[in-house]
Amino acid sequence: MAGLRERLAYAAAQGTRLAFYGAQYALSRRIAKAREIPQAAEAQRRADLPARAVVRRAMRDLLRRDLANVRAGLYPPPSLLPDHPARLLKATAGFFADLPRAIERRQRRGATDVRKEVNGGDYPPYYLQNFH
Repeated sequence: MAGLRERLAYAAAQGTRLAFYGAQYALSRRIAKAREIPQAAEAQRRADLPARAVVRRAMRDLLRRDLANVRAGLYPPPSLLPDHPARLLKATAGFFADLPRAIERRQRRGATDVRKEVNGGDYPPYYLQNFH
């Protein structure tokens, strides 16, 4: 069992990361909401999602397993602060700069646009698609 200090440090680091990326996701959904999903499709999408309690429980279980893996030495614990804050901010800015194009791709179902831009070579089709 992890000591209190270790659990608190882990919770602070993962909580910070989850809050940062969760806020980024929430903001991107707010920006995209008016542009991309008609109300009927949004209602169906929400009906297909698991209950929030189920998601929270799965996240809690995942974080417990992650901490156990850290304690077992499978990989290092997360840092409380990003190693390269400027790089993180640049990546975040890039994410939001690309958001209008990602919304447009979703609307026209352009998941395979990347195949026109690169030589697929030996890559399977799964690797030659846009995921957002």
